[in-house]
Amino acid sequence: MTRPHHDPAAPLSYAALVTDHGRVRKTLALIPVLLLSACGSATGVVAEDTPQSRDPRPVVLVAGEVQVGCGGATEGWSASVMAEGLPDVVTQEEVSAAFRQFLADPQLSGEMGLTFLANGANGTEWRVLYASGDYLTLGLGPWTADGPGPGARTFSMEREGDGWRWLGGGDCQPAPLVRPGSTWASVAQVAAGLEPAATALPVLVSERECTSARDPATYLHEPVVVETDESVTVYWTSTPAEGAQACPGNPWVPRTLELAEPLGERVLLDGSWWPARPVEPVSVP
Repeated sequence: MTRPHHDPAAPLSYAALVTDHGRVRKTLALIPVLLLSACGSATGVVAEDTPQSRDPRPVVLVAGEVQVGCGGATEGWSASVMAEGLPDVVTQEEVSAAFRQFLADPQLSGEMGLTFLANGANGTEWRVLYASGDYLTLGLGPWTADGPGPGARTFSMEREGDGWRWLGGGDCQPAPLVRPGSTWASVAQVAAGLEPAATALPVLVSERECTSARDPATYLHEPVVVETDESVTVYWTSTPAEGAQACPGNPWVPRTLELAEPLGERVLLDGSWWPARPVEPVSVP
């Protein structure tokens, strides 16, 4: 399968952070702006490293756009395609025929993944999120640039002979694709909350994927923090666990984020979700 070349853009400035005994020390740098048009691609993207990128965030970019996928996916699409979909990939007639094929198969129509075709072959809203050769991922139901709306699902299928073979689908919690060698960690507040006057913020960090509940302290990477007048967005990653892992729940570890300016009224966001989510407190035993 041919993969497209990555053409990342760079931001105006960033705060690249390094960890020192659980504390985060900031290093500021200025980067020139590279203007690129935002457009969707008719092919998907695999999360490959891009040494030429000067964007500090550990996200995959194509033509300056963040690539997003469901959960821990390694292939995804530009966020801008989620509302209308990729154009001129497949016709309404082809998709309706595929839906009718699935609904006519008793085994497939009973699958949980197909129950969201409740409006039938012609009455189901859809758009193409990802396309590569004969493989398609559709977004069913209401979608916007922020992701799926209530009741929306993904629906993946592959051309097989004169018809289509259903590959899977279901709920989707969009997240930016992360660069190779990394997996997302989640950020949370400590119970005491965040002080507006503080430049040192106590936070909790936990690995997102299954890790057999290992201690994440030695696997966490240096975080990246992007500060604006309205928000402070944290991008935290870790080294993926190797081999099969159990999922008993991952522990949280304390860390301290240092900001260039007091937090003030700005919202602290976890950049490992799309769109970035406000950092919420968690209860740690």
